[in-house]
Amino acid sequence: MNAMKRTILDGVLLCLLSVALGFGINSVRGTKRVLPTKSYFAKTAQPPPSAGEARAADSSPAKPTTDAAVSALNPTPSPTSTPPKPNVQSKKKHLEHDYQEIQFEELVKVFRDPATSQGLNVFVDARKEDLYEEGHIPNALHCSPYETGEHLDEVVARSNGVERVIVYCGGGDCEDSIFLCRELIEAGVPYDLVFLYSGGWQEWTDNNLPVQSGGHE
Repeated sequence: MNAMKRTILDGVLLCLLSVALGFGINSVRGTKRVLPTKSYFAKTAQPPPSAGEARAADSSPAKPTTDAAVSALNPTPSPTSTPPKPNVQSKKKHLEHDYQEIQFEELVKVFRDPATSQGLNVFVDARKEDLYEEGHIPNALHCSPYETGEHLDEVVARSNGVERVIVYCGGGDCEDSIFLCRELIEAGVPYDLVFLYSGGWQEWTDNNLPVQSGGHE
């Protein structure tokens, strides 16, 4: 019986002690009541920094930024690619040959030489007949390497005793003059008399030199 009373008394004292402890904590925190679900032993909030501490924090050196951060903030611009150059198609090269060539300046001198008007320098147009009829170097003979016929015999006959036989075609990529040089040499015109003018009709007309139209006499 005495043990039971002692146990009850101890329980009552423990309850009173808990209540007294709760009131004590509430009085410190400014609370007038005990909240059984509230934790009275939680950490108190840190007070805001003072004005002096704030200034000290602002004056402290900033933490260096990593390379990755710098790259992200200031990306290095990629080098400007060089625009491709335009695709310029080179002129088709003429067939390789070993015929003598005459350049434009020399050709003009020969054309204006009085010996040419006397028939000592012969010009031969190797283009197609319709192109020859539209326009050709004055007094030039016509002989296409694809249709030599009687024209080849005429050129060979006129080449007897002359100083030069100058063969031309359209110029640029045209190779008909090369073929005609071969035909003339094979037909008996001396190699040393045959000259190839690769500038052709295109270069002649580009320089506004005299032009004659019409066909064979």
